[in-house]
Amino acid sequence: SSDLTPDFSTCADFPFPVKCYNTYRMRAYGYWYGKHGGAVINNVRWGSEETFSYCFDGIPKDSIVAIGVVASGLRKLQNRPIFEHGFYRMLDVLTPQTVIVYGSDNYSCFDKVRSQVNIIAFPSETNVALGGR
Repeated sequence: SSDLTPDFSTCADFPFPVKCYNTYRMRAYGYWYGKHGGAVINNVRWGSEETFSYCFDGIPKDSIVAIGVVASGLRKLQNRPIFEHGFYRMLDVLTPQTVIVYGSDNYSCFDKVRSQVNIIAFPSETNVALGGR
């Protein structure tokens, strides 16, 4: 069995040091847990483009990663370009074999890459309540 690293936000309106620290906390937990014999799946969280210089650091290439779409605001059209830009960058940098999605995978960015990467979605409570929309 594997455990996901915590998902600390890198929200676009957070100050830069907070976003860096939250990324550090996710990686530090994963490193610590792995050193103590746990199997780790890294949560990947990005904000706007300035987070790309560090948000993928410390995650093994060609691994399984997890992302959350619940707090990303993907349901609003204006939020999709930022999310999608980070998603495609993550795929380029990390080349994951599998992406675990917490929330709906009912978005075109996931459909566009299904032939290249395995997408596995686990619906959130909100997604279930909305009937998978």
